[in-house]
Amino acid sequence: MIDLDRHDSLASMLREAFDRYGDDLCLIEADRDRERCRLTYRELRAAVLMLAGEFAQQRVRRVAILMTNQSK
Repeated sequence: MIDLDRHDSLASMLREAFDRYGDDLCLIEADRDRERCRLTYRELRAAVLMLAGEFAQQRVRRVAILMTNQSK
């Protein structure tokens, strides 16, 4: 388990989780009646880094997220 008191940011906590849990299952996205996808910590890290790279390329400095508990 990750000690949240040791981290001063979400990014720091995620880095530890990505390093520690690698190929373990991180996320299951599902509707009420079917599973949509599964991601390991390694796969989620790759997606996060890709999105961060896109933000940096576009010089995005701040991001806000407003969403339901579903990705689509």
